[in-house]
Amino acid sequence: MVTSYIVYPFLTSWLHIMAVEAFIGVAFTAWTSGQSAYLINLAPLKLRVTYLAASMTVIGVSNFLG
Repeated sequence: MVTSYIVYPFLTSWLHIMAVEAFIGVAFTAWTSGQSAYLINLAPLKLRVTYLAASMTVIGVSNFLG
């Protein structure tokens, strides 16, 4: 995700920016859904919801700030 901001100055059209954003969106969605499944399998039974809620909160706050 960080590399997309390095590439932006070299893009010559808004279509190129849109393509980069679409690619990053798909990759980010895949990572987020995979992380949720990994946390659910990793966490102890009584703490699964807590682990998942904490993870989603951190992701939401970091996306908002980013």
